[in-house]
Amino acid sequence: MEGCYRIHYSGTTIQTTVTSSANVVDRWISTTIEIHRHRLSNLILGLDIEWRPYFQPQDRNPVAILQICEGHRCLIFQLLHADSIPISLHQFLAFPYFTFVGVGVQEDAEKLFQELQLRVVSTMDLAQLAADRYGVEDFRRRGLKRLAMELIGKYMEKPKHVTLSQWDAKNLSDEQVEYATIDAYVSFALGLSLLKGFRRVSPVPYPLHQHSCNVSSWRPPPQPSFFVIVYYHYVYFPIKCSFDVECRRSNSNEETVRFWLLEMGS
Repeated sequence: MEGCYRIHYSGTTIQTTVTSSANVVDRWISTTIEIHRHRLSNLILGLDIEWRPYFQPQDRNPVAILQICEGHRCLIFQLLHADSIPISLHQFLAFPYFTFVGVGVQEDAEKLFQELQLRVVSTMDLAQLAADRYGVEDFRRRGLKRLAMELIGKYMEKPKHVTLSQWDAKNLSDEQVEYATIDAYVSFALGLSLLKGFRRVSPVPYPLHQHSCNVSSWRPPPQPSFFVIVYYHYVYFPIKCSFDVECRRSNSNEETVRFWLLEMGS
């Protein structure tokens, strides 16, 4: 059911907004930008999607919900029942300085783009990141549940009757809301842990947008070319970027990683 939930997990209370309203999504994004206005260049967000399960290869069910988590706030947007998709969501996902993290997050991003033209510009797969940071190749084949338990000590329950439930339902059950929230929150928490030590050296402005639910003539704006220096201590690993992004690994002795994000036109 739509509304606000308080999800208690691992000693943390997460405020979750469940909605199919573009206006509610718009307000959630505006609040997020306001909360993090002084550190937008380093914002990490957990991202996940769910869809109704299918059991035949020829069956392909569309994305039902989108989950985004930052800190103790989570958004669950019921895409199949949405009155429209706000411009603010397009801009939020396409902002190149935000890093959306998850296990298999690139596949989720591709599905969002193919089905809804929602472009998630900057993603980082947590399994690949963990393997590169700790030098454990087996991490690349592990799911979020096991990675979270081993790396940050957070236990996740994944009951089949919830994971294989009707995510396209108009009214999500309390169990579905809890599961979807925890999935996105744990992605955020694990990403925050693995990316500890990274920072961009200067703040960046977030493009102000006209709050509107009309997307009939909207196209993803061209992203500017820019150069960013990211500092990380103790260990090197390559950065995996999405779409038209070129990443380069520094071999200097300054323990820095430099990467270039190339211009991405619409």
